[in-house]
Amino acid sequence: MASFHIVVARLEDQYSIDVFDRDIGTWCKFRVLSTLSAPRTTGAGESLSTFPGELRSDRFLPLQPDDLLVHRGGGTLVIDGVEVVQRDSTFRAFRVGETYLLFLQRSDDAARVAMHSDGAYVLSGPDAFIPIARSGSRVQKELEELTGGSLVRFREAMKSGGYDR
Repeated sequence: MASFHIVVARLEDQYSIDVFDRDIGTWCKFRVLSTLSAPRTTGAGESLSTFPGELRSDRFLPLQPDDLLVHRGGGTLVIDGVEVVQRDSTFRAFRVGETYLLFLQRSDDAARVAMHSDGAYVLSGPDAFIPIARSGSRVQKELEELTGGSLVRFREAMKSGGYDR
């Protein structure tokens, strides 16, 4: 986990785009509420400059210091008056207003969720989190065993070095 940016963040807004006339991608603007882990080095994630021009959007720029852009596949677009929805069955869409525990690969101006759906958990209460999608993976099982879905226990494990896998 030492290589991931781990944050608690609330989804403020999202914007879907047409990806080369065959897919839909969505830019998600999060407000970082707390940072649990920040690796010393950056650049592991995709920078906005690495995305082709048609995949970038200035809609959320400039970002405020606590804002974070995350790109993910899928989304909803209206094309010629028809609503088109593309879903990832293993990774449900983020919802505006919800708060998440996110494991990220981050650059200076953008990020992507690490480990696909294993890197995203929705806060289901002030101290509880659940996977955004239950995969039954080793990562999810270990996190559940260590924390019992408690954000307080997760923070304690991070501080003590008990969750550095």
